[in-house]
Amino acid sequence: MKYFAIWGKNQWLSLLELQWIWKNIVEKNWIFFFDTDRYEDCKNLAWFTKVWHIITLEEFVNLEKKLVWTNIHLNPKNKKKYWIKRYKQIDLLKSDLEIKRKWIEAIFFKWKDGFIGIVDYYQNISLYENIDFEKPVSSMNVGMMPSKLTHLLVNISTWLNYNKTIYDPFVGLGTTMMIGNYLWNNTIWSDLNPASCKQNWKFWQTTEFYKKDCKSVIFKQDVTQSFKNKMVNFSTNIVSEWFLGPVVWKYLNEKEASFNERSFQNIYIDGIKNLLTLPNIENIVITFPVYFLYNRGKYFFQDTYEKIEKNGAKLQIIDDVYHRKWQKVWRQVVIITKS
Repeated sequence: MKYFAIWGKNQWLSLLELQWIWKNIVEKNWIFFFDTDRYEDCKNLAWFTKVWHIITLEEFVNLEKKLVWTNIHLNPKNKKKYWIKRYKQIDLLKSDLEIKRKWIEAIFFKWKDGFIGIVDYYQNISLYENIDFEKPVSSMNVGMMPSKLTHLLVNISTWLNYNKTIYDPFVGLGTTMMIGNYLWNNTIWSDLNPASCKQNWKFWQTTEFYKKDCKSVIFKQDVTQSFKNKMVNFSTNIVSEWFLGPVVWKYLNEKEASFNERSFQNIYIDGIKNLLTLPNIENIVITFPVYFLYNRGKYFFQDTYEKIEKNGAKLQIIDDVYHRKWQKVWRQVVIITKS
């Protein structure tokens, strides 16, 4: 194995992203090792903070500058778990940001002599900050899918093959379209009220991440109704987050969660049935709500899944859910194709 990466907080989402792109993957000591002939594409992975390539001890010794041991580990709590030392090719006072811009970072594995990793790619934190915190329009009421999660969904949908046409039928604040454009895809958006997205899109066009050579189209549309705009026929991939239900301020019981599911499940059932009629669709990658119940259990939209499958869809449901501890509504990633 020539390359490796350490997973993020959601292990199986990290693995899913790699599996969707590279098949030859081995996990050892909480680290993913892999081979690929597309290593350059690692810079566009969403679910890994850093990606290394492996060099020999001789190559390490012959680097232009010697690395200085800083006596820092990736995470003090994970010191025993990863069993690695982290080095920086600069003095001890330099920050990670300075390393990313100017220098090289390396790690040694205690459990494998002569096994050295040189960091090539860092997660693009400024991209996520730009979308999540700097866009002019944001609101909890219309949903705010994290840009990092959106990045993962786009990668899963397109296999990191660019120049696709991504359609988001619930564009909301425009996160999918920003990430889709950043990854060199053409984008089509629609919503019952696309005004917020239009404002955010104007902002996006002023950023360093905007790809002006990629095309974009926006229109008003109810996804459960027949498509009047023929542009959707050019869509190959659908990436979206739909209605997650009403804002939840307390933990629900199973009866309350079931009521919520029934109250808006037709948006998913009818909408997905409608989307699958489009001629060129390769897949639909969306998130479904998961309610974290007051008894510490989880409520999945299993009834909705079964009804969608009865309409001629094949579902790949990812067991690992995206969540943060303080959230009452979590997200489950589902990949949908025609059966």
